[in-house]
Amino acid sequence: MKKLFLAAAAVVALAAAGQAQATCVSTTPISAPDPGAGTTCSITADASTVDVVFAFKSAADIDLLLNGTTLLISNQDAVGTEVSLTGLTVGQVLDFVFTNQTTGDSFVAGVAATDGQQHIAVQSTYADFQTDPPRSYLTAADLGAAYGVITGIAPIGDWTFAGLEDLLASQGSDFDYNDLVFGFLGIAPPPPPSVPEPMTLSLLGAGLVGFAAIRRRRAA
Repeated sequence: MKKLFLAAAAVVALAAAGQAQATCVSTTPISAPDPGAGTTCSITADASTVDVVFAFKSAADIDLLLNGTTLLISNQDAVGTEVSLTGLTVGQVLDFVFTNQTTGDSFVAGVAATDGQQHIAVQSTYADFQTDPPRSYLTAADLGAAYGVITGIAPIGDWTFAGLEDLLASQGSDFDYNDLVFGFLGIAPPPPPSVPEPMTLSLLGAGLVGFAAIRRRRAA
């Protein structure tokens, strides 16, 4: 019986691992301060090429987007700057590191920072992010040249947007996630709801039924 439960646990672990790779994309607008807006999932590729466009910034510090240790875009670059990552595989976790060069703090999507908060928000539209006070939600005009670059590559609805909150809670963070906002084309769409987890439960149930049938045949 112990072996049966271990095997069933392995089935559940595999299913959970598959879900953990997805990019959680929120459709809820961020109303600052909102420490809970950060994603708990990694950013993954949904195509062999991922385009990244610098869409918006609102930070006094120098913020960077790196791919591993390679600088992709800085907030010192022009809004609308675009880079492409090629040779990717679907489901590949992208090694994006969002760094506040001024403070020396770095943030990764799905990984809690030292203040216990997620500092990367992944949203279905740029209009989910706010400007600084007096606050209003971003418009195409706020994106400026970036909007033209983005829509010149693909329709706006095909893009996903990720925003950085570049200060820790102890540094006076306003948790609006608009310090550095990028448009991403070619990252994974939202996963199915994780609560309840029907796929995991069905796999577990199917596994237990199958193992029980094997035991009955052996007993006979």
